[in-house]
Amino acid sequence: ATRSFRKERRYPMDENDEDEQRHGSDYQRFKRLWRNERCSPVLLPHQEDLIQSVKFDIAAQRENLETNRSMHQDNMSKVMLDAMELECDRHQFLLSSYRRSRIQKIQSMHMFLLADEEAFEHMSKAEQDFCTGYANMVQRFLGASFLDALPESLRRIDKPEMFVKPNLDKPVFIRVLEDCGVVQMDDDGVEMNTGDVKVVKYQNIEQLLLDQRIELI
Repeated sequence: ATRSFRKERRYPMDENDEDEQRHGSDYQRFKRLWRNERCSPVLLPHQEDLIQSVKFDIAAQRENLETNRSMHQDNMSKVMLDAMELECDRHQFLLSSYRRSRIQKIQSMHMFLLADEEAFEHMSKAEQDFCTGYANMVQRFLGASFLDALPESLRRIDKPEMFVKPNLDKPVFIRVLEDCGVVQMDDDGVEMNTGDVKVVKYQNIEQLLLDQRIELI
């Protein structure tokens, strides 16, 4: 007999929704966000609504799995439920990987993020608290290790020239999601059409990335 499993939100595509067709379901958009974060030299704006939606979907799928496991005990059902659980674990892995990527950037660029108002606003409230606490911890550690033994004039580590900053000249691979026309790249103009794959400096395409007209790959 054919088994019928209860499924919660499974990221449906609405063919009449132009934005949904362009950017995909929540999970598809999250995978793009994850790739962009991993490939970008900067800390990209935190997207709270999307992250919360993905977390809700993962929790709903896990609850659905537990319900179905109690209802279906035959071997075929167990195989199907194991496959669903594997998919759910994959979603959870991507969410954890996304968080790790952001934490690593925050740790390496914490002084810059605290000093730059726009970059600071790219963090969630929890990330801002972590960044502040991490900076204070580093300050205390360096002070106890050697800074306190130096003359007072040499103890400061919050000078802008000492900050670790994102490398905006980093070359990145991009895929064009919609026609962008001719985009200025340093001294040259480059035509970008939907589906094109190019290697460019990050600073030349940052706004296109934030506008979701391209993605990093």
